[in-house]
Amino acid sequence: MRDRKKKQKQAQMKTKVIISEKKLQRREQRLNRDRDKAREEAKQALRSGDERGFRVSSMRYSMSDSQKNAATNLLEMTSSIRDLLEMNEGINEIISISKDIRTLHKDLGIDTDKMDQAISSISSSMAQVGVASEMISTTVDALAETGADNSISNEELRKELLAEIQMDVDEGEDLGEKIREAKQR
Repeated sequence: MRDRKKKQKQAQMKTKVIISEKKLQRREQRLNRDRDKAREEAKQALRSGDERGFRVSSMRYSMSDSQKNAATNLLEMTSSIRDLLEMNEGINEIISISKDIRTLHKDLGIDTDKMDQAISSISSSMAQVGVASEMISTTVDALAETGADNSISNEELRKELLAEIQMDVDEGEDLGEKIREAKQR
């Protein structure tokens, strides 16, 4: 029952992320058109010597460009969140399979301590996916609130995620080694 609710919640989150992603894509396209139009108007105003028209058009261009950049960053974030949700589904499936195998091992009289260690490693990887998801969510919230240039935040997030990815790779290698050891016994 609990797993079914969890799957439903994940499916709902994934649906919301996909919808948000599509909305952001449409918004980004519209902002590109608005930005290009404002740029062309500013160019025309400069050609004709209309200083006031240039200031208005260039301001419109700057606002459209800023919004477009924010939409682009949010689009990248939604894509990352969607990827994390998909990874989480995969990890949950692996945990479920591991539990089934553990039960089979127990039924066959095989030592399950090694399997418990593998399940613990997988669970910690899942927790790290949750942490990454929270960091991305926090970054999205900060972006929505400030609207400021977030290249520094992106670099920090990139560094954090690369560190986490390296940790996941290391743990995945450890898990593979533990499973191979369990098979050999």
